Amino acid sequence: MLTENQESLETTISRLTQTQDATASPSPELAPQLSDAEWANIVTGLGGRLGARARGHKSSARCFIEAVLWMAGSDDAYWRCLPIEYGANHSVYVRFSRWVKAGQWEPVIAGLPESDARRADLSRLVATHRASLERKQRYANHQPA
Repeated sequence: MLTENQESLETTISRLTQTQDATASPSPELAPQLSDAEWANIVTGLGGRLGARARGHKSSARCFIEAVLWMAGSDDAYWRCLPIEYGANHSVYVRFSRWVKAGQWEPVIAGLPESDARRADLSRLVATHRASLERKQRYANHQPA
């Protein structure tokens, strides 16, 4: 037998679920950041293990690179602002950071047309992250006397 509080809780949960279902709209499809020709250039430059640690559709290499291109062109947005259609923002950030450490962004940057603003934006994002990693490393190695 349900107590009065449990009935009230179940009623509230039911009402909230119905409200969410009624107001939920399908997430809009994001415009692709890369053309098929640009993607082909990038894939040939990257070679082998694009998604060795990635699992599932939202973590595909193309979706991941498009997510990073979105971040690069988003005027200094926080990673948490990344649209959910690209996948979990933390996962994208961690993978981006691993690629920076491994030097995997150079072929991606080279695969974009030279006059393309995305190339400059991505170069800036990678350089900023690399500088941040270097500062953290210098600070970690500094031992106060």
